[in-house]
Amino acid sequence: MIKDMERIKNMELRMKYSYSYFIYPYVIKESSYKKYIQKLMKSDKYEPKFFGKKKNLSIYNFFLPNIREYMFKSFGIAEKEVKTKNTLDDKLRENMFKDFPCTVFEYKIINNAQAKTGNEEGIFFKIEKMEIICFKSGICFLVMKTNIEDTNRFADLLNFNAKFRDINSENANLANYRNIKIQTSTFSDVKSLTDVIKEITGGMERAEKIDIDINRFLTYSYVCLDQEYWNESRNFNEIEKEFFKFANVLNSEFNSSYVNDRLKVVNLGNYTKVRNQQGRNKSTYI
Repeated sequence: MIKDMERIKNMELRMKYSYSYFIYPYVIKESSYKKYIQKLMKSDKYEPKFFGKKKNLSIYNFFLPNIREYMFKSFGIAEKEVKTKNTLDDKLRENMFKDFPCTVFEYKIINNAQAKTGNEEGIFFKIEKMEIICFKSGICFLVMKTNIEDTNRFADLLNFNAKFRDINSENANLANYRNIKIQTSTFSDVKSLTDVIKEITGGMERAEKIDIDINRFLTYSYVCLDQEYWNESRNFNEIEKEFFKFANVLNSEFNSSYVNDRLKVVNLGNYTKVRNQQGRNKSTYI
């Protein structure tokens, strides 16, 4: 029994499941907002998102009516009307969406995995969805949900999150991203993805003026550890350093010989929530 516990203690952490959201804020001039919405409407790469009570029941139940009215205006449209509006010509749809306080577009992604050849090494990932969320004030967000594939190593998730959140940095060297490989036919590699990000967000001068970090994605990540590696018989202190890396979006090689006092651990029943109180990233680890 003691030998088994020592063996597990020294083993590398393994996951059952994980996903990460990367969020990129940007700004469109209010005077250019309608033209920007029109450009998205006219492109066959984007699809305006209608919200329906049946289809999006969890969102409908979660938000108060006034928030739903502001954030998800299409909830106010009967679902039969939505089917009709989806067949409207571009001009009529543009006129409808330009008056919404908040508009959401889905970027059309083909998720057929690219073939892996030979003994390829690296971290393979898929973009599950990409959305553009815009407010009439001109504040917009590009949101991507990703999953890493063919690995259950917790270290791979740490390395992927730490590397991917900086892909749009002006100082990023794309050669350093050769070992994270996209498995989505819409994008051939990370470079093609960054080109699309620039196409969507445009120039960033306005964002810089209001102190928006244009070089780094906001990162929200979830992971479920394998029960063998963390359970009721294990002390949280044994994996606290790995939590610290996860909560602060640091790579697996980061020397976490200490745990920063900014890391607050709150035990709530069967799970532990870890938050970086002063940083931008927060993560829930179940």
